[in-house]
Amino acid sequence: MLQQRLSDPYCYRAKQIPKRLGGLRTIDVPCPRLKKLQRRIHDFLLRRHYRPSRICHSFVGKFYDVARPARKRWIPGRSLFTNAWVHLGVPPGVSPRSKSRRIHWRIPRSLFSVDLKDAYPSIGVDHVFRIYQELTGDPWTAQILSTLSTWNGSLPQGAPTSPLLLNFACRELDGALAHEFTRGPYRLTRYVDDFVLTSTDPEISEATRERFVAIIEQHGFKINQAKTCYWRDTDRALRVTGINLFPQERHIGLPNVVQRQFRAALYYALKSLESIHAYALQRGVLDETTAMSLRGAEKQAWGLIYGVIGFTYQVYGAKIPRPIYAWIPELTARTGVTSDTLVAKIKKYPPIAAIQQIGEEIIGSSP
Repeated sequence: MLQQRLSDPYCYRAKQIPKRLGGLRTIDVPCPRLKKLQRRIHDFLLRRHYRPSRICHSFVGKFYDVARPARKRWIPGRSLFTNAWVHLGVPPGVSPRSKSRRIHWRIPRSLFSVDLKDAYPSIGVDHVFRIYQELTGDPWTAQILSTLSTWNGSLPQGAPTSPLLLNFACRELDGALAHEFTRGPYRLTRYVDDFVLTSTDPEISEATRERFVAIIEQHGFKINQAKTCYWRDTDRALRVTGINLFPQERHIGLPNVVQRQFRAALYYALKSLESIHAYALQRGVLDETTAMSLRGAEKQAWGLIYGVIGFTYQVYGAKIPRPIYAWIPELTARTGVTSDTLVAKIKKYPPIAAIQQIGEEIIGSSP
């Protein structure tokens, strides 16, 4: 595989997807063999050695704590949702719907959001090599792993190893920002390349914002000026990576436009299921190729349904908003799947990473 990686110019496939704010984003997708190998590097090396910083929430799922007993080493991780709850005072690992004494509810009044420019391409081969050398202690192994994890001299956006390598690369930056902006009125989080700073004061001063940007630039990163936002709760609802904060009610929620987008996605999925079933009935006996294609389309439609409902379930719990939940009776009538069955399946499939991916593909992850 290493020889193929060094000699094959087609081990990555460039794919362009639309950005939520316009334009196209290029994703470099590794070939199946390389992707499988990168997943093993992610699961058995990066994931087992990574500890999220105080402000990092872009580690989806669980992480590994070797200091715990063998059966309790995998502990709850962080996500797009914990990234929002922290700004209301809910610590990572604590259920926001519990009455834990660890929850000191806060009411943010102002918000400053900064997005890194070209975050993945800015992490070069040398930086990746240093990360792997720290983890393995062997320069030769680090060189091989760096070669397998980079493309065109930097992290490819689309490789399974890239998100965690970005987190490793941001450790010093996270620490520097956390030292100044997690005390007093401030709360700070990072989700992938989005930094969100909230304050319980009505204003975040210009000097504070300039200091925030200066620290980021001192660590070698650039700011995407087009996605830098600052507003107060008197201007508009405070929003963290696409999720609205409701401090007075002590909960988070999705904007109305997002609920409509999710409703449209469910409608599309239901129409797809209808078309698949109608085609199968019309054709009768299907050849193996056609049957396999229909099974794939049906699985994709159900994945969209689980993803949309699962995403809203993670935000609202069982109190899914009416515009989205109104589709459940129609779903039951057309497919026989009840709401209880759906919620039970959501808890098992797909995993939280897939739920967030589907949500982000529809609404994006930017404020």
